[in-house]
Amino acid sequence: KQWYQRRVRGKGADTTVIPLINKKRPDLLEVTLDHMNVFARNGLRTLIIAIKDISDADFAEWFKIYEAASIAMENRDEKVAAAYDLIEADLDLVGSTAIEDKLQDGVPETIANLARASIKIWVLTGDKQETA
Repeated sequence: KQWYQRRVRGKGADTTVIPLINKKRPDLLEVTLDHMNVFARNGLRTLIIAIKDISDADFAEWFKIYEAASIAMENRDEKVAAAYDLIEADLDLVGSTAIEDKLQDGVPETIANLARASIKIWVLTGDKQETA
């Protein structure tokens, strides 16, 4: 018996990781999303976590594709991204994380001072509206 297991681990925003997750456990996905929404409404930053075990044979087949893509003379970036798409698919949902992500020291005061000076402030974020 082999002493190791090849595994792809993924984590990221729900909008990025959910499309990579298989549909084996829709109940778990629904509960996880419910929890993530509660976390986000409480101002926590959330990530979703997923994994996939890979056999040596599947890895060897994928690695040939990746190696060819990584040395391609034309469209290398696109070919490498396509190789990653192949292995980062059909993941099993593990769950989610939620952490408090406070602003850096002085940021609230700086924003308040800018507002008092009638300076318009735009805050750009890739986060959900609840955590922005």
